[in-house]
Amino acid sequence: MPGWDGGHKTELVLADVRKDEVLTWYKEVPEAINEIHSKVGYGKNYGALRKAAVKAGEKFYNIQTFCDTRFAQAERKVYKNFVLNYLTSVTHFQEKVENGKDEERAYASKFLAEMYKLVFVVTVIGLSDLLAKVKEVSLFQQTANTLPWEVTEKEAEFAHRFDEVYTKQLDFKDHESRNEPLNPADFPLLCAHQEEIETQGTFMGVALKTAPVHGRDFKKAFRSVCTTRLAKCDGGLL
Repeated sequence: MPGWDGGHKTELVLADVRKDEVLTWYKEVPEAINEIHSKVGYGKNYGALRKAAVKAGEKFYNIQTFCDTRFAQAERKVYKNFVLNYLTSVTHFQEKVENGKDEERAYASKFLAEMYKLVFVVTVIGLSDLLAKVKEVSLFQQTANTLPWEVTEKEAEFAHRFDEVYTKQLDFKDHESRNEPLNPADFPLLCAHQEEIETQGTFMGVALKTAPVHGRDFKKAFRSVCTTRLAKCDGGLL
């Protein structure tokens, strides 16, 4: 039904996916981002982060923290702003590793180790893109004076589109040889950086690390994340 009930129902789906024992990373990723942001969200470190943005020549985006009681648009903004601030954050933590106190060097090294992982970077970018669609239907469900049949139609359209995204773009196992590209309309952030990640093994110029099983094959590693992480998350949302 239109109003908050429909939007709340969509958020319950996200909560259920987050509790899935197979998708433990869907809970761990926002927790990792929250831990990172806990060190830069206020005080002197917040000011230092803003200075790091200037040093990196990047625009600064507001620090967002994840809360499981907020709706999809809030969760999506956590991932999106983290991606947009990626080079700024890396620059800041590299500075802490080089010149910080022992405690600062310890947590900065820990954060950088996670942020250098290709699987972490692609997962966060992919979640930002996937949740943009969830956000769209969630906001529509919350729109005042929306007729019940309009909400039902929008939900059906949403489910159909997610099914297409899952079968044609994310689940590469059955048609990997077809090498179908991701659609920029569905994955704007991921597509914007896909070539750099796959061909250079970097994100915003920062060198990434793949899992040992893929060695330096960044294209295969990129697709592995889409299949083992994003596809499972997307399938869970259907």
